[in-house]
Amino acid sequence: MIQNKTTQPIVLKKQRLFVSNGWQTNEQGYRQYAKNNILLTDWQKIGHTNYYFDPINKSVVFEK
Repeated sequence: MIQNKTTQPIVLKKQRLFVSNGWQTNEQGYRQYAKNNILLTDWQKIGHTNYYFDPINKSVVFEK
């Protein structure tokens, strides 16, 4: 995971939690979003946009 100064991953029960929430970019360059310190999956509404996050790599696949 590429980290900025406010993002620090924590591993707990095989889930990767993040100290900060919001948009992040992983090592492969995929956009991810953390909410309540957990990366989102499936369809999510962020702002006025719907996003689909891949359940395996938790990256944005589709937005509308």
